[in-house]
Amino acid sequence: NGHPSPPEEKKVPGAASGGGGGGGGGWAGAPGPAAPALKEGRVAVRALERGRQAVLLRRGGLRERPFESQEALPGRFLLLPTAFHADHLREGVAPLDFDGGGIGPGSAAPARAGEVAVRSYAELTGAWAAPPESARDLFDELADEELHIWSPEFFSARLERAKPGPTSVLELRVYLAAEPVSVREADFAGCFSWVDLGAGSASVLDAPAEPAMGFLEFSRRQAALRAALDRVAPGCPRLAVRGGPGA
Repeated sequence: NGHPSPPEEKKVPGAASGGGGGGGGGWAGAPGPAAPALKEGRVAVRALERGRQAVLLRRGGLRERPFESQEALPGRFLLLPTAFHADHLREGVAPLDFDGGGIGPGSAAPARAGEVAVRSYAELTGAWAAPPESARDLFDELADEELHIWSPEFFSARLERAKPGPTSVLELRVYLAAEPVSVREADFAGCFSWVDLGAGSASVLDAPAEPAMGFLEFSRRQAALRAALDRVAPGCPRLAVRGGPGA
């Protein structure tokens, strides 16, 4: 018909496929992904890169199993910013720019049209599954502690769903790559959280990088996050982490 076929989506081995149906956990199978990446809204990625927060709250993609059902989460992974979801910034939070500059070692010229720049990776230092009955209280508690940037609309849009389930709490230490890479955005479309950016992007995980947040500030935020979990969702289960600080 003269139209090119859409690119095949690159997802990690064992990721669920189809309309939310079966399949193994997002990280089952071997060999593992060459360059595992978590897709996240660009405003959250920029906040992580600027040292504005060190936590993500997730329910998982609509076409995959929830994080708590996956075999193990990667201990280190790239951050792939997306523009699919609204920003939902909390009142009083200064807007974050997306011009590609000004964030330290990861700053570079904006990616070309149709591409997205991957400037950072994260170490997963802890992960928990907060039960549905505690999720909103935890969200509000973390907002009061200024540990995340989101408005209440973020909770309604991203974390509340018709089918109840735990909210995954990801504690991250983020690093800025000295030499960012660009990937074709269309290659990683679809409602999946985890994708494999391929061997061409693996260098970002191995090259020298600078932490987005100093050790003392990260330690303060880490302690505040864990204290909030103990208050609001005591005893919530930890998620399995493969090969990282949170393992």
